Amino acid sequence: ELLPRTGRRAERDVSMKIITDDDLHTLDIPFAARALEGFLRRGAAGDTTAPPRTAIPLGDETLVFTAGADPQDFGFRVYSYRAGLVRDKEDQIVACWDRETHSLKALAVGQLLGAWRTGVRGGIAYRKLAGRGVDTCGVIGCGLQAGAQARAIAALARPRKFVVFSRDPDRRSDFAKRLQADTG
Repeated sequence: ELLPRTGRRAERDVSMKIITDDDLHTLDIPFAARALEGFLRRGAAGDTTAPPRTAIPLGDETLVFTAGADPQDFGFRVYSYRAGLVRDKEDQIVACWDRETHSLKALAVGQLLGAWRTGVRGGIAYRKLAGRGVDTCGVIGCGLQAGAQARAIAALARPRKFVVFSRDPDRRSDFAKRLQADTG
């Protein structure tokens, strides 16, 4: 959904994209929000499929799969899980195929796509529920997910300020400084 459509679908597209975290550092949040909102609208109309995630235990490790489809594309995301694993430090793989040609359209590898997916979804929800012009937004936590949520909210709803909550004052201060630099 993050890739613009070209309108050409009859021929096999051999220009499969590989997306890494480096590509996602400059994510166009409003574009991503429009794509995700389109998927959500198609879902409300019954035109998407998103079955529950499934976990495959492999001893101490578990692979977790999520899958989804709309009329144009289908694919999956897989990530690892282990008890005690430090979140925000594991890589994920996302693969997307074209329904018509069954050609692989894109692979995303890294840590950021899952965080941005959740962050942009949170930004959309914040904008819908709080609207624009809300003065203050509270952020709980200082990790990757919290950063994606706050940046998406800043881009989509433009609160005047953020208040950051974290048990660790140093992490809280560092997070607030990065958020200030990134969002103003």
